[in-house]
Amino acid sequence: MEEIRRHDRAYYVEARPVISDQEYDRLYHELLDLEKQIPELATPIRRAIASAARLERIPVCPARRAMMSLDNTYSQEEVRDFVTRVQKTFAG
Repeated sequence: MEEIRRHDRAYYVEARPVISDQEYDRLYHELLDLEKQIPELATPIRRAIASAARLERIPVCPARRAMMSLDNTYSQEEVRDFVTRVQKTFAG
């Protein structure tokens, strides 16, 4: 958990990540799996705090349209699924 906290701080607060998004996601999902096995380890606000510290320096601007996200996309199939979701959203 301390490793995740260090990476959260580097990414959200210092804006200087030291590992790739893919490596971070792997560590984060390991932590989520551990928290499912041992619920008393779960700390749901840990990322919110790190994010809030970073967001204090960023001005808020309202979005004109809903934002789309690649959601941890690492394969061509996931990218194709994302493109399909975007096309459906903007076709309607």
